[in-house]
Amino acid sequence: MKEQIRRSVTILEQNIQNIRSVSEWAYLVGFRSSKSFSRLFRNEFGIRPKAYLDRIRIEEIKNRFLEMPDVKYYCIALEVGLEDEQALYKFVKNHLGISPTELKKHTLESSFPQMAA
Repeated sequence: MKEQIRRSVTILEQNIQNIRSVSEWAYLVGFRSSKSFSRLFRNEFGIRPKAYLDRIRIEEIKNRFLEMPDVKYYCIALEVGLEDEQALYKFVKNHLGISPTELKKHTLESSFPQMAA
């Protein structure tokens, strides 16, 4: 079980574009219950899987800005498992308090804003 939880991080990183929720993530890892997955994940890593999923998503958004600064926000949204550019805007605004355009500017200037706790 512990190995399965550790492997879940790799599965998330390799499938971020397909994982929209902790339930989907838990299912991909092989759990029938997202509650048991969440409990075991938190026990193993000391962080809720949703918080970890959000953190990875923010990092992936930043990476996309660095790798492809001219790519459309819609494409970035799909690559990180969000529905569209409006979902990307809401996600970034809710987690960092800035717009994707501001995040892109900060990222390209290498002054990353930190996620709110």
